[in-house]
Amino acid sequence: MNYLIAILSTTYENMKQTGIFKYKVNLYQYCERFMIAFDEKSYGEIVLHPPPLSYMSAIMIPFVFSSWIMVYITKGFSYIMHWIENLCFLFGFLMFELMLVPIAYIKVWINIILNSLGVLKTIGNCFMWLLFGIPMMIFLLFRDIAYLIMILCRH
Repeated sequence: MNYLIAILSTTYENMKQTGIFKYKVNLYQYCERFMIAFDEKSYGEIVLHPPPLSYMSAIMIPFVFSSWIMVYITKGFSYIMHWIENLCFLFGFLMFELMLVPIAYIKVWINIILNSLGVLKTIGNCFMWLLFGIPMMIFLLFRDIAYLIMILCRH
């Protein structure tokens, strides 16, 4: 039993040493690949994006020979990639909020019925919510989208 424990202990120590070494090798390779590219502001955008989106950076290859032009090309490419990614996010956010509108509308009905004092006040509040509820929900939905766009414009 002691021999088995000694073997497992030795194997664990060897694997731990190998793991630490492989981590440092991968960190060095990452730094060599990406950090050197980011020293040049005009060329860092080429390696920044993950693989499916990195094919779009091929658009910048004809301009690589002039670092003066590349500064403007990479800035424009950065803005384009920002909005391509965030338009998908905006569409998803809009769909999510559209799914929440009926639930919120019904929740407000329940709150009106439970929290209004008196029968006439409850009927009046329900009638007001019937008239103004859907336009109010649509207004709030578009206001949320507008706030999100304003936040995303602070690139």
